[in-house]
Amino acid sequence: MSIKKHITNLVKNPNLYVAAVVGTVPGGAVGGVVGAVSGGFIGIRLELCPGWAVPLVGVNFGSVAGALFGLIMGAILGGILTGCFSLYKIHKKTYQLPQLSSEQVIEIFLSGLGISLEIAIGMAIGAVIGSLKLLGIGTALGAMVGIILMLCSLALERKSVQFR
Repeated sequence: MSIKKHITNLVKNPNLYVAAVVGTVPGGAVGGVVGAVSGGFIGIRLELCPGWAVPLVGVNFGSVAGALFGLIMGAILGGILTGCFSLYKIHKKTYQLPQLSSEQVIEIFLSGLGISLEIAIGMAIGAVIGSLKLLGIGTALGAMVGIILMLCSLALERKSVQFR
């Protein structure tokens, strides 16, 4: 099958649109929180906006700038990662179903939400463990390791179910 035909099959599959919306929300939310926390600590450490402190409130603008940048980048990367993996898994299940019925919407919604929640939980747990070792960089690296471990465990879980 040609690449053009693959792309048209992806675009014409309405199941993927449901999976894309459902898959990106949990990953984007958790990625945004992890990014904001790690970006705040990285902003302090890299001394972004030095000398910009409100004397009355005592806010360090370096941490605020880092947190905003981390929030945006974490939400984008977390949403893209969980959304793409949800799309892949849902497409694997439903590539032969060109129609979208009400029963399929519920099944696709729950399946996509389950996949993206598992990845988001792995991201959050990895970020917490990484922040115990090193705030900022450790939080971000821990989130990435958590995602990788969760994806590996999902793959191993699927293979063990096939052998039974």
